[in-house]
Amino acid sequence: MAHGELRLELDGRIPVDAKVLAAMEKMPNLSNLTRKFHPRGFFGFRGLFQRVKQPDGRIEEKFRHQLSVEEGEIKYDLVPIPFHSLYGSIVITELGTRFQGFRGLNVNSESFAEGTWDPVNGLRLTIDSYDLELNDSLKSALPPAAIRFWNDLRPSGTLEAVRSSIHAIPGRPIDFDFQLRHREGRNSVSVHPVWFPYEMKNVSAQISFQPNHFQIRSFKGQHRKSTLTLEGQGEY
Repeated sequence: MAHGELRLELDGRIPVDAKVLAAMEKMPNLSNLTRKFHPRGFFGFRGLFQRVKQPDGRIEEKFRHQLSVEEGEIKYDLVPIPFHSLYGSIVITELGTRFQGFRGLNVNSESFAEGTWDPVNGLRLTIDSYDLELNDSLKSALPPAAIRFWNDLRPSGTLEAVRSSIHAIPGRPIDFDFQLRHREGRNSVSVHPVWFPYEMKNVSAQISFQPNHFQIRSFKGQHRKSTLTLEGQGEY
């Protein structure tokens, strides 16, 4: 049986369209994952396909494809925040997929992402976002318990940083960890809690959300000469 290697490289950019998504159906697991991101934009492609003869005479097939994403747009079903001006690379092998060096924008917020995917362990994705406007788009992407927390605090302004860690194993509920951070002296953030009669300004905070748990590591806000501090945790 023939063995050897084949290298492919496409000159120019390819639009992400229905034809490209249809061609991915030959890899159904990866195709299903890709469709959850609702991708648009362009990509470059280069690939390596190998048929390696083993000592026992078997032929082992290996491949490594690299897609360079340019001017992309995505909106992931599990974290439905739209990103545009997206650049990064996707490396696909017979063992799984790596997402490397992704960088994109949501309005004026800049985000960076890395991740992996394989059929057994599913998707692991980490997104670091900076200078996020506290708007309805961000609110709608949060889990229900975090949305209730948001409605209780009624925040406004621009948040310094959010780290979103997502683990989606096929057939299991999604696991996530959202870490929110805002330091005093950064862009202004204020809250007007429903359970407190005054608006608190110059807020600093560190808050985390997991599927069944939240933790307020620190929270401080000011109203005139008064300072409100909070710490605590709970389940939902």
